[in-house]
This record gives sequence, C-alpha cells and structure tokens, in this order.
Amino acid sequence: NGTYTSVPNVVNFALKIIWGITIDKAKERKYVSGTFAVKLSQSIANFGGALFLILIANFVDCTNPSTGFLFFCLMYGCMGTLVSGFYTSLLSLAPKYTATMSSISVFCAMLGRLLTPAVVGLIKKDDTLAEWQTLFLCCAAANLICGTVFLVFGSGELQEWGLEDPSDEPRPLEMEKTPLQSVQNIPESEDGDVFQSALDMEIPEIQINEITLTTEERERFKRRIREDSMSLRIDNENIYLITN
Repeated sequence: NGTYTSVPNVVNFALKIIWGITIDKAKERKYVSGTFAVKLSQSIANFGGALFLILIANFVDCTNPSTGFLFFCLMYGCMGTLVSGFYTSLLSLAPKYTATMSSISVFCAMLGRLLTPAVVGLIKKDDTLAEWQTLFLCCAAANLICGTVFLVFGSGELQEWGLEDPSDEPRPLEMEKTPLQSVQNIPESEDGDVFQSALDMEIPEIQINEITLTTEERERFKRRIREDSMSLRIDNENIYLITN
C-alpha cells in the first residue's frame, strides 16, 4: 500500500517540474501570454483531474484495482500543473500585495481541508461502493466549478491596482553642501599658532580648486586638518584650508 500510495505523488512531482519548465520556455519565446499560460495550466489540473475522478467513479471497483491505480496516477499528474496555474497567477497579479493575497489563499485552502472530513463523514456511512462513487463525483464537480471560474476570471498579467505607487519610492537624501577653497603660505602668529593666525589676519583668497562636501564630510575634514597641524578659516558657508 505504501508503494501504491507514493507512486501518484512521484508522478505529480515529475509533472510539476516538466510542465513548469515547458510553460516557462513557451512564455520566454512569446509562444503564449502569461494569462494563457496560467489558464491552460489550471484547466489541465481542474478539468483533467475531474475527468479521471469521473472515470474512477464509474469504471473502477474491487475487481480492477490496476485500472484505478492508473487513473489515480493520471489524475495526480494533471494536478501537477497547478503550480503553473493559480500559484503563478497569484504571484503575477500584484507583487506588492503578494503576502496579503497568499495569506487569503492559504486561509481558504485550510477551510477546505477542515471541512473535507466533515463532508466525507456525512456521505460515507456504510463504506459502500455507491458512497465512494458519490465522493469522487463531488470532488469532480468541485474541480469543474473551480476550473470554470478561473477560466473566466483568471489572469497572469500585472494588474493596474497592483502597480507600485511612484510616491512610495524612496527619495534621495538632500544634504547641505559647502564649497571648499584652499589658500597656501599663511605665516604663523607670534606664538606659533597657525590656526589662530589664519583666523585673525586677512588672507588673499587664491582659489586652487573647488569641491563639494556634505556636512558629515566637512566635520570629518576639520578633524583631519587639526590632526595634521593645519588650520581653517570659516567665512559664512565657505571653508578655507590654510597650510604652511
């Protein structure tokens, strides 16, 4: 039983990979659009799954278990295209709301999983073939309804309401910028204080070059100048570099 139960899941896993690569290549080469790709994938999963569930309900019993096993493998194979169907659609509609939409989707899926045992318990009371056939037909009907709804309303394209708002984009940080000019050959004062001498005397402003510094860079540059025994003269928003 363990082997028979695992084989359909292996088929499902293989089809997920094969179909996903195939449909991505088709979209990359512009053979199909995003919407067509997700609708095709979802249709194969829902309608193909419904078809084999109906076949199981009508043509499988205890006398032909091999046929039932084959139908289950094919049904699980069809379900492998779900990843390229509504899963891909969910991620494509509005990337900025992916977390919210995924949460709603998982919540609805969990409700279905919680309700399924209760529904099965209402239908299957005596464990007869007719009850199992009813369960399989109910599952097929659910697949047909879901597949039809997605075929009508599904999409694989980015929606207008899911576009990023330009006003939400981070703006560049505006910082105060001050020109730096340099002057050379400033004599020392009598006490040898070059910095004080530069502050007290009139300095011929000889512009060597001009660069732009941010406020943080200005403070860091001041500290570096003090460490190198150099001096500054600050005139309004201009910083003049004084060297010996």
